[in-house]
Amino acid sequence: MRQLLVAALMLCIGGGELAAQENDSATASEIAGTVIWLRRPNDVPRGPWPTRTDAPLPALVVLDCLVGEDGRLSCQISSEDPPGFGYGALALRISRGFQMAPLTVEGEPTVGRTYRLRIPFEAGE
Repeated sequence: MRQLLVAALMLCIGGGELAAQENDSATASEIAGTVIWLRRPNDVPRGPWPTRTDAPLPALVVLDCLVGEDGRLSCQISSEDPPGFGYGALALRISRGFQMAPLTVEGEPTVGRTYRLRIPFEAGE
């Protein structure tokens, strides 16, 4: 299971599909631009991890997050696929390691706005 978590974390750190992904759609309070990450998770969160040996992969958790004044994210689970295996709780723990700049690349403010964060889980090598 630790290999799974390392794979998910590497996506966070590497800025691939997870961290640098722009939002699919914008609403009045949702950030539409390209965010600048001041901080990303740099370590696998300490347990407990999902321990079910039948936990299917890949898995995807989508979090709806509010950007605080310090750029840290306060998130809630929007969707978890598949549900019931602990991926949502783990994604919430991973989200605590992100901190966003006060402006997007395009100069749009981020504080007090929402951001949709996608955290995929894939099998490690």
